[in-house]
Amino acid sequence: MSSGMQMASNIIEEFNKMKLKSTYKYMLFRINDAFDTIVIDKYGNPSETYEDFCRALPVDDCRWGVFDWHVDLGDRGLRNKLVFYFWAPEASKVKHKLTYSASKEVLRKPLQGINVEMQCNDFEELDPQDVIEKISKAP
Repeated sequence: MSSGMQMASNIIEEFNKMKLKSTYKYMLFRINDAFDTIVIDKYGNPSETYEDFCRALPVDDCRWGVFDWHVDLGDRGLRNKLVFYFWAPEASKVKHKLTYSASKEVLRKPLQGINVEMQCNDFEELDPQDVIEKISKAP
């Protein structure tokens, strides 16, 4: 299903700064007010935490996000993984959920280097242990 959605021209450049230079700890993306373009909503500076990322998510609207995880898996070594999130809380409007879902690949496909994807509908599904488990299974 094609959504007709476009992606802002600066997203790939800013994502690559995050991926290659660790300029940001996370990035959040939203659909603009005209409902025709995906734009950057927020950057997390390198000192921010996963808790900061979770707090930046709205309780009543959808977002996509990428978080730069650094996880020590003990004898299996350190893993650095970019995790893509599709955030669609129950309180968000149905139209928004449908549009964000239909438009996800417009954003996701060009973001090269994503290792893990999470879809979350409430804050409990953002449990860091669940993410670490997925990261430990990722190639």
